[in-house]
Amino acid sequence: MRVLFVFFVSFVVSSLGACAPSTEIKPPEIAYGRDLCDACGMIIGDARFAAATLMTDGKSLKFDDAGEMLMYWTLASFIGVERVPAKS
Repeated sequence: MRVLFVFFVSFVVSSLGACAPSTEIKPPEIAYGRDLCDACGMIIGDARFAAATLMTDGKSLKFDDAGEMLMYWTLASFIGVERVPAKS
C-alpha cells in the first residue's frame, strides 16, 4: 500500500510540474515593412540588418540595424537611465 501511495504522490507532483506556465524567453517578432525603428522611426524593411531587444519589463524594442541598438544601449548605460524611444 505504501508503494502505491508513493507512486501516486510522485505522479501528481510530476503532473503539476507539466502544467506550469512556460517561462521560455523568445526573441521579439518583427513585422518587416510595417514596424518602425524605436530609435529613429524608420520602417524596418530588411531582415539582414534588423535587431530587437527584450526589456526586463517584457517590452520589446525594435531597430532597423544593430548599430542603432548598440548606440541605444551605450547611451542608456552612459547616462544611467533608459532612453525614451522616438516612437510613442
